[in-house]
Amino acid sequence: MEPGVFRRHFVAKRVAASGRSTRHLGFTRNFVDFLALYGAYGGDVEPDEEDKDDDDDDLDGDVEEGVDGVAQDAEDEEAVGRVQENWRARDSAAGGYHAGKAFFMLVKAFIGTGVLFLPKAFANGGIVFSTVLIILLGWLTLHCMLLLVETSRKLGGSFGDIGEKLYGAGMRRVVLASIAISQAGFCCAYYIFVAQNLRDLLMIVSNCRWIVPDWYFILLQLALYIPLSWVRRIKHFHITSLVADLFILLGLAYIFFYDLSILATRGVSHDIVWLNWNGFSLCLGTAMFAFEGICLILPIAESMKHPSHFSRLITLVMLVVGGCFLAIGATGYLTFGDSVATVVFMNMPKSSPTVLALQFLYALAILLSFPLSVYPTVRITESAVFPPALDVAGAGKRSPLVKWQKNTVRAFLVAGLAAAAFAGRQHLDRVVALVGCLACIPLSFVYPAVFHYHVAQSHWVKQKDLLVAALGVLAVVYTTYLTIVEWMQGSPDLPVDRCAARGDGGGSTW
Repeated sequence: MEPGVFRRHFVAKRVAASGRSTRHLGFTRNFVDFLALYGAYGGDVEPDEEDKDDDDDDLDGDVEEGVDGVAQDAEDEEAVGRVQENWRARDSAAGGYHAGKAFFMLVKAFIGTGVLFLPKAFANGGIVFSTVLIILLGWLTLHCMLLLVETSRKLGGSFGDIGEKLYGAGMRRVVLASIAISQAGFCCAYYIFVAQNLRDLLMIVSNCRWIVPDWYFILLQLALYIPLSWVRRIKHFHITSLVADLFILLGLAYIFFYDLSILATRGVSHDIVWLNWNGFSLCLGTAMFAFEGICLILPIAESMKHPSHFSRLITLVMLVVGGCFLAIGATGYLTFGDSVATVVFMNMPKSSPTVLALQFLYALAILLSFPLSVYPTVRITESAVFPPALDVAGAGKRSPLVKWQKNTVRAFLVAGLAAAAFAGRQHLDRVVALVGCLACIPLSFVYPAVFHYHVAQSHWVKQKDLLVAALGVLAVVYTTYLTIVEWMQGSPDLPVDRCAARGDGGGSTW
């Protein structure tokens, strides 16, 4: 994160409040600024004063001047205007994101850990159903993102701001709760994913002599994540986030080309099904888990040099993302069939040093991603737990007691996620699907359609928005119910035990 990012964000909000355009403020000039937006979730998750930067850079004089002016006199628009003019003059050559840069950021927003679960999702839904579903969800996600951007341009503000303007503070809390739940669910999946991968790696490198229960690795992660959750300046995690993205890219590339090589030599697995009614809810939830990224759309759209080009750009992005999802999901399922693992690395050859290295790097990537992923949940929870007097800017700096009270809340939150991961450790596919059904569908479909209804001009567009919202609500209720039933009645989703063939009894330690 660049120094002063949150101060620029503060001034930008003041500029918006004064009725001026923030499009050319230049506060998202580079990739690191985008990571700052990611950590603050596009303005919906406000950083605590302790989380902000105190460093100075070449813009600090302008920023501080503007912030001091606003702080001393709420009606002093001259200071804000001066900062805006300075930024506009400095960034006139750039004027915001070029299409290529915005394209990269949008792709990064969607392609992450969720894509790795798609081969199992295809096994749960069947090859034809899953392919059609990915195409349909990709189109619907694109449509709802465009609805949200159009609504924001007419009303202004972030995702939560729009809800508050239309329905009051209660809707803002609902949006924030959905963000918190979705991020918490992602973190639970991370716990399980890392535990399964590290357990498998330990068994392989020790030649199946060391077979350790998976919950040991959940506890090890907990011991690491608690102090990381206490880190106040999230700028420290942005380099690790970039490294994590590189590791994820390497892992996905290897999986895809390995699957192609197997298909070329052995052909398609013999147990492929076209449609699996018993697991379609798991397929839907996992696909939504993978497609979730709508909360990052508004800041990127507003920061483009030519915002009118955003519709074409996001359409291209969704074609690329959807193609990637189809390629990874379909090839993985066609290669391994019904035996495909939720963690597809466990279908890879255990004798390959390359596979073991990539498996370790992928697990490390998730470890490095956890602090940024849990940050929105941490801040939303703190704002709900602490009264306004204790959650004001700088309260933790002024009082060590308040700071450690917040640290305690963060520790209990991370421990609660670990407990949830422990409870769902034998049902990773259900955990991923439940998060997708319960939290991602409202964020991706229901809220954008409901919000757009209030700015739509055409009667038919309004009816279409209501239809999308109604289908979204129905999908949330029905698929969540089916996923819970599958969780309660279905067999455990145990990872592939690559020591079982040796007669070492690895499965007994789960």
